[in-house]
Amino acid sequence: MSLDTKHFEHSLVIESRALLAKIKLTTCPIWRFHYLGAISGYCELVIKLKSHISESVYQQLIDVEDQALAEISHGATYAQH
Repeated sequence: MSLDTKHFEHSLVIESRALLAKIKLTTCPIWRFHYLGAISGYCELVIKLKSHISESVYQQLIDVEDQALAEISHGATYAQH
């Protein structure tokens, strides 16, 4: 694996975690879904590049997406009460 690939993988994980943090800090539903869409886009990209991306990075991004979905779902439930 080249240094560029490792940097790319690291950047995807860092950026997706930053977006998850924004979801947790933002109360505006529009922005929360915007950030979720960006995380999902990263996951789609990784799926397309799966043969070039390490399994651990793939799993980390899927985990972040799952956490983001849970956070959005929790926020929607909270807003209904």
